[in-house]
Amino acid sequence: MVGHYKGKCYAWDVVNEALNEDGSYRNSGSVWGSTIGPAFIPMAFAAAAAADPATKLYYNDYNCDKAGAKSTGAQNLIRMVKAYGAPIHGMGLQGHFTTGQVGAASGLVSNLQAFANLGVDVAYTEVDIATPSSNPNFAQQATDYATVVSACKQVAACVGITTWGFTDKHTWISNSYPLIWDTNLQKKAAYSSILNAWGSGGGGGGTPTTTTRLPTTTPVPGGSCTSQWGQCGGSGWVGSACCAPYTCNVLNPYYSQCL
Repeated sequence: MVGHYKGKCYAWDVVNEALNEDGSYRNSGSVWGSTIGPAFIPMAFAAAAAADPATKLYYNDYNCDKAGAKSTGAQNLIRMVKAYGAPIHGMGLQGHFTTGQVGAASGLVSNLQAFANLGVDVAYTEVDIATPSSNPNFAQQATDYATVVSACKQVAACVGITTWGFTDKHTWISNSYPLIWDTNLQKKAAYSSILNAWGSGGGGGGTPTTTTRLPTTTPVPGGSCTSQWGQCGGSGWVGSACCAPYTCNVLNPYYSQCL
């Protein structure tokens, strides 16, 4: 999980999928684990912090989305990194769900909060919700996506949700329709359910993320407009704020883009 703003990395997946399902360490899964043992994890975080002290450093894994042995193992991993004195700023929950098995938001909230209580941010980093192509249930899928969004909204430390792709035409899950756009690049029911979940419900945590459209007639330093896909605003931005004939979309407080 890597993000960029003005060419700088702000979130880095330092260690990925280091745990077995029972929460033990997969030492045979990497040359580092098999040679050094679990201590390679805090060593990796310390090295990453030395390389870029301003970057947020994450551990990332799958099947940690609900309370259980692996989720507990991930929490113990975070405690271990902190005990070694290395910085760790976040837990990335991959969020590879199956339609109808997401459960209630309360279960997800409890799990997110357990990580947050360790003093780290949490984020859903690879979300998809599989439904079989032979008998898809898009209504339930939409409900499940909304549940994930609602859970994140209820935990102040939940800083984001990223889907693992956007269209069913290109997905790593065979014989499934797990994403928000269909194979013809048309919006599915999940698209609207996500927007609705951002705009209502939740009742806690962070501020809902919305997309704001700015007029294309904003005064432009230097008299020129930004081309499509270019930056047009954000905290500290001093370049062009004009996108004509496109529209400047506020994606977050730090970055607006001509779309």
